[in-house]
Amino acid sequence: MAWRLSRPAWLIQAEQAFELVLPAPKSLQMQATKPAACRTLTKQSGRVEYPHLSAGKLFHFHNFVLMAKGFAMSRFNSIFCLLILGLVCTRATADEDIFKIGVSALNKKEYRFAIACFEDVLRKDSKNADAYYYLGIAHHYLGIAHQGKGQNDNAIKNFNEAIKILNDVIKVNQKDAKAYTSRGNVYSALKDYKKAIEDHTKAIQLDPRLGEAYKNRAITYKSMQDNKAIMDFSMAIILKPNDPSLFQERGEIYLDRQNYEKAIQDFNSAIHVDPNISDSLLFTNRGQAFLERKDYAKAIEDCSKAIRLDPKNVSAYSLRCRAYREIGDSDKAAEDWNKWYELKYRRIWNNPRRWGDFYDWIQPSK
Repeated sequence: MAWRLSRPAWLIQAEQAFELVLPAPKSLQMQATKPAACRTLTKQSGRVEYPHLSAGKLFHFHNFVLMAKGFAMSRFNSIFCLLILGLVCTRATADEDIFKIGVSALNKKEYRFAIACFEDVLRKDSKNADAYYYLGIAHHYLGIAHQGKGQNDNAIKNFNEAIKILNDVIKVNQKDAKAYTSRGNVYSALKDYKKAIEDHTKAIQLDPRLGEAYKNRAITYKSMQDNKAIMDFSMAIILKPNDPSLFQERGEIYLDRQNYEKAIQDFNSAIHVDPNISDSLLFTNRGQAFLERKDYAKAIEDCSKAIRLDPKNVSAYSLRCRAYREIGDSDKAAEDWNKWYELKYRRIWNNPRRWGDFYDWIQPSK
C-alpha cells in the first residue's frame, strides 16, 4: 500500500476556490493490480492517448494538479518542477504513477513538467524504455512550442536533445519502429527532410502496418511538395480509417492542385469520421473549394462556421468576402473586408483606405 497525503484546511479551501475537486468516476478508475496499463500508450493526431487515471489511487492526484496549475509550474525549469514533485508526492509513490502524471502533463502541453516527471522516473530506473521514449517526445513538443513563439535557438536545443534521446532508444532496441518515426518527426521539424524520410521508411520496413509512420512520411513529403504524399496518406487511411486528419491533409494537397472535387470529398470524409470536429482550418479549406467551384452559398456557410470556431480566422473573412461579392451583396462583402483588414493590419476601423481601394473591387465579376 502506498501512503496518502494528509490534506490541510488551506489546501481544501484552495481546491474549492479553483474548482479542482474533480474525482474520477468509478467506471474510469484504474485498478492498482494492472501495472502494465501505462504501456498501452499510443500517439494519434499529435496527442498522446493514455488510460484514465484514478483521482483516488496511491495519492491525491488533484492535490498535485492544484500545485502544478496554481503555481504555473510549466513555466519554470525542470529542477523547480522536481522540487514541487518531491514535496507533494510521498516516497512510496510508484514510479509508474509518476510516469502516468508525465504523460498527462504531455497531453496538456505542460512539456517542462512532463520532462521533469520522466527524468524523475529515469533517475530511479535508468532502463525504463517507456519513460526514455516519452522524454524524447516531450523535448520534441517543447521544441515545437518554442518554434511557434519564434524562440528558434531554444527550439533547436530541444530538437537536438530529442534526437539524442531517441538515438539511445534505438540503440537499445533497433527494431523499435515508433522510435524511428518519432525521430523522423524531429528531423522534419529541423527541415532535414532526407533524414526524416529515411527514418519513416525504416519504421515502415520494421512494421508495415504502422499507420503513424505512413502518416508522418506523408506529412514530410507534403512539406517537400513531393507527389508521394498522396500515396502515403492513402495507405495511412487504409490502416487508420478513423483518423480525420489524414483525410484533411490529403484534401489540402488536392486543394493546392486545384482538384476541388477530390478536395471536397476528403474534407467531407474528415467531417463524417468526426462529426464534432472543430478545426476552423478544415471548414475554411472546404469553403475555398466551394468558392472555386462557384458554389457561393456553401462557401459562405463553411466560412461562417470557420469564423464561429475561430473569430480571428483572417482567411475565412477574405474568402467569405469574395463569395458575398460574387453574389452581389456589397454590404456584407464590405463588412467582411473591414474585418479582414482590421485583423490583418490591426488598424482602426475608420481608416480611409478601406473604401479608397475597395469600391471598384466589390463589384461582381462579369
